[in-house]
Amino acid sequence: EKGDSYTIEDILDELENISNDQERDADDRERAEKLQFRFGRLASYDIFGSSDHNLEELAAPQQLTVLDLSGIPFEAQDVISQLILDRLYQAKIRNKLGEDGETYDYPIFSVIEEAHNFCPAEDQTSASQKLSEIAREGRKFGMFLTLITQRPSRIDEDVLSQCNSMIVQRIVNSKDQNSIAKASEAMATDMIDELPSLNVGEAIITGPA
Repeated sequence: EKGDSYTIEDILDELENISNDQERDADDRERAEKLQFRFGRLASYDIFGSSDHNLEELAAPQQLTVLDLSGIPFEAQDVISQLILDRLYQAKIRNKLGEDGETYDYPIFSVIEEAHNFCPAEDQTSASQKLSEIAREGRKFGMFLTLITQRPSRIDEDVLSQCNSMIVQRIVNSKDQNSIAKASEAMATDMIDELPSLNVGEAIITGPA
C-alpha cells in the first residue's frame, strides 16, 4: 500500500505483529502464525534478494543454460521456476506487442526436466499455471516448451494435450500408456502396443516434429 520496497523479513515482522496483537480477531492471529511458519521456511532457503537477476545471462541466441535446482527443497525449486518462466514469457509478450521493458527478439525454448513435479495432475504448484499458459499460448509469442518425464500420467492432462509433438521411449505402465494415447491423436493403438518392447535408444516420434 505504501509503494515501498520490502523484504521477506519485513513480511515476517508484520506477521509476528499480527499474531501477537491480542486486539486482533483470533482467526487472524492463527492465520498469521501459520503464514509465519511458511514464510520462515521460504526465508531459510536464502533465494530472495533486493535485485533482479539479469535474464540476458540466461537467455541469449545460440546459448544453452542449465539451471540445476537439485539439492534445494521443492518449494524453492517451484518458486524459482515460476518466476523465471514468467519473466521470460512476459518479455516475449512485450516484444510481440512492441512494448517497452525487458524483451527478446529471438525464440526461447524452455525445457523442464521431471515435469510431473512442476505441473502435476492431482495438484497445483506455483509453476503449473505458468507452464499451462506457455503450453497453450507460448508458440504465438515465440516461447516454446519441452516437457521431460518418466511418468506422463502424473502430468496435468491439459498441459500434456498441448504438446504437439511427442518423443516416446519404452513405457510399460498402462496408466502412462493411456495418458499418451489420450494426449496424442497421432499415437495409434498399434504404436501404443509397441511401447513396452522398445529397446534402449529407440523411440516413437509423432506430431509436426
